[in-house]
Amino acid sequence: MAYQHRNRRGDVYFLQAARTRTGKRRYDLGRRLTGEPVDDVPAGYEAYESRRYGQVYVRRARLTSISPVEREIVAEGIRCLSDVHHFIVDVEENGLVVYVPTMSTDEIDDMVERVAGPGVLQVPRFREANKTSSCASWNT
Repeated sequence: MAYQHRNRRGDVYFLQAARTRTGKRRYDLGRRLTGEPVDDVPAGYEAYESRRYGQVYVRRARLTSISPVEREIVAEGIRCLSDVHHFIVDVEENGLVVYVPTMSTDEIDDMVERVAGPGVLQVPRFREANKTSSCASWNT
């Protein structure tokens, strides 16, 4: 059975392998299984979902101090403690970035306080990160 990844739109992508013209093995995630099915993502690679269109592709795994468990904890906190249903939690270098639909600054502040606790907005690095970006971000 081929590795499957369901994107945020509900589309299922299947991991498959093919050969390049030079004979090297190439991995691809597609909505239809057209190549040789692959059971798991190769070591050193990851399935990554484009935040803009939801397309899923294979890329080299990026080194980061954020574990997948930590990313999932933040995503689960947003799911349970906020009214936001469509969001993306992305790992960028050594920080987590949360992409949300168009929201006012007050709505974002309210969501952050419900997820991270009261008083978190008083942390200077949160305020600095929030001024330079239109999304809520937490740096480690």
